[in-house]
Amino acid sequence: PGPGSGVATGLLGGFTGIYGPPLMLYLASLRLKKSEFVVAISQFFVAGNIGLTVGLYAFGGAGLDELPLPAAATVPTYAGLWLGQRVHARLDESRFTAVLYFVYLATGTSFLIRAFG
Repeated sequence: PGPGSGVATGLLGGFTGIYGPPLMLYLASLRLKKSEFVVAISQFFVAGNIGLTVGLYAFGGAGLDELPLPAAATVPTYAGLWLGQRVHARLDESRFTAVLYFVYLATGTSFLIRAFG
């Protein structure tokens, strides 16, 4: 399942810039502990974002004059990371898994609403 998930993630990310859903499903199938899950998904998202950024600049989708806005967007991102770390530290394994599956369900529902709503 790993290579297939990698291909699906890469194709979806390359076409749409959204590579999370197949990645989330793959990581859920591994049943990682919460700390292992956070490390793995963080590494995947960093690698994916580097690829998207290089692609946008290399193929003319963005220019250096547009760099300040994404740079400014890192401020709320880091605030969210800080908050997420605090929540993560307070959840035991079973509650973390329950929250994670709720996030999966909410993400899937939002995609369906956008597609059919």
